[in-house]
Amino acid sequence: MDFLSAFLKVYYGHWVVNWELSTPPAISKIKFDKNMRCVEVDFGLIFEGGVAFLEYTKGKWNLISARRTWKE
Repeated sequence: MDFLSAFLKVYYGHWVVNWELSTPPAISKIKFDKNMRCVEVDFGLIFEGGVAFLEYTKGKWNLISARRTWKE
Protein backbone atom coordinates (compact mmCIF):
# COMPACT_ATOMS: atom_id res chain seq x y z
CA MET A 1 0.00 0.00 0.00
CA ASP A 2 2.79 2.46 0.80
CA PHE A 3 4.29 1.92 -2.65
CA LEU A 4 0.96 2.34 -4.48
CA SER A 5 0.03 5.43 -2.44
CA ALA A 6 2.83 7.35 -4.12
CA PHE A 7 1.01 6.95 -7.45
CA LEU A 8 -2.67 6.27 -6.70
CA LYS A 9 -5.19 7.15 -4.01
CA VAL A 10 -5.45 4.03 -1.84
CA TYR A 11 -7.64 3.90 1.27
CA TYR A 12 -7.36 1.72 4.34
CA GLY A 13 -10.46 -0.42 4.95
CA HIS A 14 -12.78 0.07 7.90
CA TRP A 15 -10.72 -2.07 10.25
CA VAL A 16 -7.30 -1.11 8.80
CA VAL A 17 -6.55 -4.76 8.01
CA ASN A 18 -7.12 -4.32 4.30
CA TRP A 19 -7.06 -1.57 1.75
CA GLU A 20 -9.23 -0.45 -1.13
CA LEU A 21 -8.34 0.91 -4.51
CA SER A 22 -11.19 2.79 -6.11
CA THR A 23 -11.88 5.61 -8.48
CA PRO A 24 -14.19 7.89 -6.55
CA PRO A 25 -16.57 9.52 -6.64
CA ALA A 26 -19.33 6.94 -6.98
CA ILE A 27 -22.45 8.67 -8.30
CA SER A 28 -25.70 7.44 -6.74
CA LYS A 29 -28.21 9.96 -8.11
CA ILE A 30 -28.37 12.74 -10.70
CA LYS A 31 -31.31 15.17 -10.73
CA PHE A 32 -31.71 17.54 -13.71
CA ASP A 33 -33.71 20.74 -13.77
CA LYS A 34 -36.51 20.91 -16.35
CA ASN A 35 -34.25 22.74 -18.85
CA MET A 36 -31.49 20.10 -18.52
CA ARG A 37 -28.95 22.86 -17.74
CA CYS A 38 -28.36 22.31 -14.02
CA VAL A 39 -27.86 19.10 -12.05
CA GLU A 40 -27.69 18.00 -8.45
CA VAL A 41 -25.41 14.98 -8.00
CA ASP A 42 -25.32 12.73 -4.94
CA PHE A 43 -21.87 11.16 -4.62
CA GLY A 44 -19.85 8.88 -2.37
CA LEU A 45 -16.15 8.96 -1.56
CA ILE A 46 -15.22 5.67 0.12
CA PHE A 47 -16.75 6.16 3.63
CA GLU A 48 -18.33 9.58 3.15
CA GLY A 49 -20.25 11.51 0.54
CA GLY A 50 -22.26 14.55 -0.32
CA VAL A 51 -23.91 16.62 -2.96
CA ALA A 52 -22.57 18.64 -5.90
CA PHE A 53 -24.24 21.17 -8.16
CA LEU A 54 -23.19 21.65 -11.78
CA GLU A 55 -24.35 23.91 -14.61
CA TYR A 56 -24.01 23.34 -18.35
CA THR A 57 -22.64 26.50 -20.02
CA LYS A 58 -20.65 27.09 -23.18
CA GLY A 59 -20.68 23.40 -24.11
CA LYS A 60 -19.38 21.94 -20.87
CA TRP A 61 -20.42 21.08 -17.31
CA ASN A 62 -19.04 23.45 -14.67
CA LEU A 63 -18.93 22.71 -10.97
CA ILE A 64 -20.87 25.31 -8.98
CA SER A 65 -20.36 23.79 -5.53
CA ALA A 66 -19.73 20.50 -3.74
CA ARG A 67 -19.91 19.61 -0.09
CA ARG A 68 -19.67 16.49 2.03
CA THR A 69 -22.90 15.86 3.91
CA TRP A 70 -22.48 12.41 5.46
CA LYS A 71 -19.85 10.10 6.92
CA GLU A 72 -20.06 6.42 7.90
